[in-house]
Amino acid sequence: MSRQASVLIPTSGTGNLINVAALGTSTADSVHTLGKNAIFALSADQDLMVVVGMAAVVTAAPASATNGLYIPAKQLVTMDLGQASDSLQVFNLSGSSTAHVTIMRLAVE
Repeated sequence: MSRQASVLIPTSGTGNLINVAALGTSTADSVHTLGKNAIFALSADQDLMVVVGMAAVVTAAPASATNGLYIPAKQLVTMDLGQASDSLQVFNLSGSSTAHVTIMRLAVE
């Protein structure tokens, strides 16, 4: 599925904004299942590793210091899970500070 240049807007409703208030140092969060083709924005105040895939795959190979896509601190990243993925998990790479992570579902307008 291709996505043409478009405006992405926040979605409304329950479960469309996930705030992880204090993800422990060197710790993975739970698996967040957003659904296939979900588009979302992710930001955090610490460096993260992010793993995306189907929920069972993410659970079997969780995000860790050596597994995932590196996302630098204080960056706003948008991702599209596409047809092959429905879930994500984040890992706080900091060994000294908790991470505050925000995941917001987006919609195409």
